Amino acid sequence: MKRHWPLFAGVGVPIFDALDDQDRIIGAIAAGLIVYIVSKILDAIFERTHPHLKRIRRIKMPMLWVYVAAGAIAGALVYSAVAYWQSRGQEIAWTFEDPATINAPYVLGLASSGGQEAYVITIQMRGRNISGAPIMQFDGFIRSDRTNREIPMFLNYQGTLLESDRVNGIPAGGAFDLDSQHLESNNPQRTEGLGITQFLIDFPSFTFVFRYDGKTYQHQFTEAYLKEILDRFNKDRLSGAGNIGPVVTPKR
Repeated sequence: MKRHWPLFAGVGVPIFDALDDQDRIIGAIAAGLIVYIVSKILDAIFERTHPHLKRIRRIKMPMLWVYVAAGAIAGALVYSAVAYWQSRGQEIAWTFEDPATINAPYVLGLASSGGQEAYVITIQMRGRNISGAPIMQFDGFIRSDRTNREIPMFLNYQGTLLESDRVNGIPAGGAFDLDSQHLESNNPQRTEGLGITQFLIDFPSFTFVFRYDGKTYQHQFTEAYLKEILDRFNKDRLSGAGNIGPVVTPKR
């Protein structure tokens, strides 16, 4: 068992990182099972390559649960340590950085009607100032990784978009929302909202830039991430439509 201890962290950490909180117990069990199977394979290889050496005592089936527990503990400890190290010096906590934030608002403000293609009305980010000091000057924008086109973002105060010189800063511990102006429509039947197909052509991936008090934060949103948001939006929309009760409809 001592020979395989690096496998515990190596398998446990990525599983813990990929799963939400409620699934990490299952992930821990999976980590232990994977470590157990890999260790058995390594033991078999060791026997074949070193037949002249006395083999270490064969692992019996009850040891499986020891591996499960070790995988869970190692995965949790190392995952927590990595998360803590990454958060050191962090001054703003963004909801899109936390995979366990299930109810975080979408980065893309999407809408759809009449079964038509979804369209992007706004770009939106939510953060919290965890620096311990107020943020006085700030601005933000997204930049297309394909065309370098920029869309500015503003502080959303009760539905009104404001620049930093029109607010009293972001207090320490304060949550805030950044939104873009409503995007122009590429559909003559709508006054606003860019069709998702055209949006993904113009912004297949983009970089969010937030500048504050002389510092700059950047985060790239990949094409895969944006498509995941769209898939999640479509699933939520379809599940929501299925929960609508009886309604009155006009004759056609």
